[in-house]
Amino acid sequence: MPQWYQAWTSFGTLHIPTQWSWRIPTTLQLLPPALQLPLITLVPESPRWLVSHGRHSEARSIIARFHANNDANDPIVSLQYYEIHSAIALSARFQSASYLSFLQSPGNRRRLLLVVFSTIFGSWSGNGIITVYLSTALKQVGITDPAAQAGINGGLQIFNFCVALAAAALVDRLGRRVLFVTSSLVMLLAMTGFTVATEQFARQPQAGSGKALVAMVFLFQFGSDVGFTPLTPMYTAEVCPYHIRAKAMALHYFLMYAFSAAGQYANPVALQNLGWKYYLVYIAILMFEVLFTYFVFPETKGHTVEGVASIFDKEDSREQTPVQRRV
Repeated sequence: MPQWYQAWTSFGTLHIPTQWSWRIPTTLQLLPPALQLPLITLVPESPRWLVSHGRHSEARSIIARFHANNDANDPIVSLQYYEIHSAIALSARFQSASYLSFLQSPGNRRRLLLVVFSTIFGSWSGNGIITVYLSTALKQVGITDPAAQAGINGGLQIFNFCVALAAAALVDRLGRRVLFVTSSLVMLLAMTGFTVATEQFARQPQAGSGKALVAMVFLFQFGSDVGFTPLTPMYTAEVCPYHIRAKAMALHYFLMYAFSAAGQYANPVALQNLGWKYYLVYIAILMFEVLFTYFVFPETKGHTVEGVASIFDKEDSREQTPVQRRV
């Protein structure tokens, strides 16, 4: 959410002739954390954490509150509590779990593959070109006015916010896999159009190329917002069992920042030396991404967090709770 107001604050301060033109937008970035700090106290504790620390009645109460309209006697409460309790008990057998645990069973190796590639796809699908180097891309098609660039960026951030909210609401209805595949396909189409528009302008400058590129920018962000923006961290947490979940999330964020940092250094050099031809690299990545998400990503819709293990550990009962083994 902060991105849209930062974008429009930057638009509003664009013509201030002093250093406050950038200091005001930078300072206002303190506002979201300042609001989050007191609101954190209203966030309920995770029932899994409560069970792992012996606070079982509180865990049941939270499950009932969010899944059974505060009816602690609802069967769904007992089932989810039993699944959580069984998963926590199972994780006690893996107290010495390390990152090598990702290599110790077929299910965990598949999880590692998904964590790594979903993070790569979320970071290296052309997102850096569309976001960080948007002004450079716009200049390549003749849109050089700073106010026009800032206005396009501001509209894009509001668009991102609305699409991401809508996509998050559809996750449980459409499923993760459908959204991932749709996201990859839309980004591939948009990046192809983006590349064609830039090449056309380089060959024969026309205003229509600039308009086409702006349309492709919005289409690309629609694709990114539909799938990888709301799903990647959630999918990482869903596919991993309790005893390696924290390590999976740490690996996800490490890779995300590492690949983003690499892109920060690679993109400007490549754009300067290759121009529009550099976008062909992202088209190739996106083609692979479409195939990978379609053939490799499993659907987790309809499963509890503990129940997802049945998708990965069908042949390895050590990673399953008693409920999952009976299923």
